[in-house]
Amino acid sequence: MKKRNHRRREAAICALLTAALTAAFLYGFFPAPYRDTVEKCALRYGVDMALIYAVIKAESNFDPAAVSRAGAKGLAQLTDATAEYAAGMLGVEYGGGDSFNAEKNISLAAVYLRYLLQKYDGDPRRATAAYNAGEGNVDRWLASEDGMKKIPFGETRKYVAKVKWYRRIYSLLYKKRP
Repeated sequence: MKKRNHRRREAAICALLTAALTAAFLYGFFPAPYRDTVEKCALRYGVDMALIYAVIKAESNFDPAAVSRAGAKGLAQLTDATAEYAAGMLGVEYGGGDSFNAEKNISLAAVYLRYLLQKYDGDPRRATAAYNAGEGNVDRWLASEDGMKKIPFGETRKYVAKVKWYRRIYSLLYKKRP
């Protein structure tokens, strides 16, 4: 009887340690910097906080100074044209350096994500594909015979899958608890 209890206790301790190490790894690999800003923007613009985090993680891995070969800048990797468009939706001016301001970059990205989600009937797959490949490409794919059953651009296909996966993890790790 004592051996059985001892084994159960050891199994429980192992399970707890495994869970603690897994959580420590996940929280380390999936951080939530700029949490106040992301939560505020998610609430203000009606975009899932986990989706905002997933896009930022996929785009820059939280590097506010990131610049892509295509000229996309900041945490959410917005091009000047996209950032200007999003700023217009907010009725504010956009300055080129705004993309490197974390709060402004997150706000502009959240507004643009809201727009894409509305345009694509709340479909995060289509919205994130448009975020990566552009609305014109997604519109062409949707108008084609195959629709978006298989995204033609390999980079976009991988991006959409990555954002979906990251979103699930962020939803699990940082969902609001009552």
